[in-house]
Amino acid sequence: METASQERRVAWKRLFEGFRPQKALALGKNLLPYLLILIISIAPFWVWMSHEGMTSGDDVDVHLSLVYDLLEGFKRGFVDGPNHVYLGNYAINANLFYGMLPHYLSAGLSYLFGASVTGSMKFVAYLSVAVSAIFSYKLVKRIDGRLSFGLAAAIATIYFPYRYHCLFYRAAFAEGVAIGFIPVFIYGLYAAIDDKEVKAGPFLALVLGLVGLVDSHPYTAMISFAAAVLLLVGMLPKLIKKAKSGRFWAFGGISVVAAIFLVFPFVFPMLQAVGSGDYRLSDENLMWEDIESVVSAIEGSSWRVGFIDFEWRANYASMPYDEEWRWFLSLGYFPGACLLSIVADALLRRFLPLKESFKTPIRLLTMALILFLPPLILGERAEVYMGFAAFFLSYDLSFFLFGKEEDEGRLALRETPLKTVGSFFGNTEIYAVMAALALGFVSLFSSAYWENSSLLLRLCQFPFRYWGIVAFFLLLAAAYLFKPFASFRVSSSIALAMASMLAVVNQPFIDKRIYSYEEGNGWKAEPTEEWVADRIRYGYQNEYAPAAPFEIFYGEQDASYPNSLAKEVASNLLYQRDIPYGIDEYIQPVFLEGSGTASIVELNTPEVVFDVSSSEDALLQLPQFYYDGYGATATFADGTTVSCEVLDVDGLVAARLPEGEFELSFTYPGPLLRRIGYPLMAIGAVALASMGVFSAITRRKAKGAGAISE
Repeated sequence: METASQERRVAWKRLFEGFRPQKALALGKNLLPYLLILIISIAPFWVWMSHEGMTSGDDVDVHLSLVYDLLEGFKRGFVDGPNHVYLGNYAINANLFYGMLPHYLSAGLSYLFGASVTGSMKFVAYLSVAVSAIFSYKLVKRIDGRLSFGLAAAIATIYFPYRYHCLFYRAAFAEGVAIGFIPVFIYGLYAAIDDKEVKAGPFLALVLGLVGLVDSHPYTAMISFAAAVLLLVGMLPKLIKKAKSGRFWAFGGISVVAAIFLVFPFVFPMLQAVGSGDYRLSDENLMWEDIESVVSAIEGSSWRVGFIDFEWRANYASMPYDEEWRWFLSLGYFPGACLLSIVADALLRRFLPLKESFKTPIRLLTMALILFLPPLILGERAEVYMGFAAFFLSYDLSFFLFGKEEDEGRLALRETPLKTVGSFFGNTEIYAVMAALALGFVSLFSSAYWENSSLLLRLCQFPFRYWGIVAFFLLLAAAYLFKPFASFRVSSSIALAMASMLAVVNQPFIDKRIYSYEEGNGWKAEPTEEWVADRIRYGYQNEYAPAAPFEIFYGEQDASYPNSLAKEVASNLLYQRDIPYGIDEYIQPVFLEGSGTASIVELNTPEVVFDVSSSEDALLQLPQFYYDGYGATATFADGTTVSCEVLDVDGLVAARLPEGEFELSFTYPGPLLRRIGYPLMAIGAVALASMGVFSAITRRKAKGAGAISE
């Protein structure tokens, strides 16, 4: 019999059977670039992370309110539907028109893990930055063939100022998060066509990136899709080669269907609502979408990109660090220090007569002293250290840990000058990227473009929104332009330095660090129910409210009935009076036809219950905005139920009632297209998952067959 000690030894042996230390180390090493990207991604958020609230911005009230409202809805048993707290009892249905994925992610985190609303929004913002950087890394590494170029792309994606202009300065939370899906979408498209072997991964990225864009910020999705079409044209030679693969077209077909199904619950009900013409959605004059407003916004396109603007800085004379020479010193010193550290490392690597185990620490210490000692002496601003840290860590990872692989890749990329020039100018993808950039810059700076554009394009409101896609295609252009020089080690070193310098020239970092953190103001605290219920955003509430109440209020049309509530509701919102919220403040419904009484007994906005006594053919109007999807049921004392017809009367909910005394319940199951869309969304998710599982199984079988044959 085996002793207890022998049994334990056998158990431990079985536990570690198949464990290969070398494979584990290789896996850990391959994960290091992703770990570094995650670390660098979080650096810009240290101001947010060190404070409980959110930095202020002109849209922060809206986004805080929307996330809080969704969270409150989850607690009340709602997943979808009109607002429950925001703007009181009127039940404005932002969900029907607005890209709510970032808000759902934030509210879901708060609901599942008990996180604060502001904390969950910060995490979603950070996650979008990290994910976008990872996919930029994967894409540019694929294009240029070197880890160092991939890391430079990741750093540039992390630090490009416009996204932080959205997140920190404008507080355009949804757009800021949507920008993070652009690299996912473009990577999926590129890899699906570029891969020699047809795999499910790129198609999954393609679909998830597209769905994330559409459900986060439809306009960003629209211009990203247009740019992707241009890139697709540039990749036609590769696409033609892929045309022979049945699996490619099968995966492509499944991806298209899955993408349509996954966006169906949001896109198609929205299109139906917009097409009805019943809502004040993106009114040209109210929402700054008339030609004059859009053209005038072109002047702001250059500084809205988010780079340091000295005229802006001069307006904050009370800010610390206001000596002009110190700003220019940091801007000039940064690239100089990076270049000096690169040269010093090259000299030490080549001429220092020591073993590698002694040489490496000296090289690292020398670089660290060159980069960090002068800023410590001069007392440089936080962003300078942030940029130097990104450069130092990415350089070390590329040329110390992955030095052998980098050198092998560099040598493999060497070509004759003639071949290099030919392969560069013969690459049709370059022309597609340049065409997308040209159109992007025209959109940013040409007034003639907007004067001859359609209303659909002017939904952007502000041309500087194009910086999101232009920034990413600038990154792609840089990847293609650097590729002929990829065989030179110094080229990737310079790319890392240039990308890291974006932290130093990033205006939103400075704005929110100094103004909101060091000055101690400009913060929005954790939202409360009372705070959210009282939020007023004039443009926002006009954008998603039914048109009829405002047309009646302004005298453009007559109310359907003399006692209609439309004028009272519209004037209450327009003039920012106290918004009625809660059962005690619910505005008394009115009988437009017939007579009777209706006393409220339950309120769980948008759902409400009344005790009703009505005459025959009564018509009851509620002080809630009408959106397709409402239902009403009358329940009599004997348990008999009668479905009541729900109508849109002057933009408000109304219902035809039977005669008698009963309990009247208004529910909101949602529009028919949305109810159809949720099962379709589930089918799309299952189709994507099945495609991934099928691809993994077939690849594993192929590897197994290959091993047996060997």
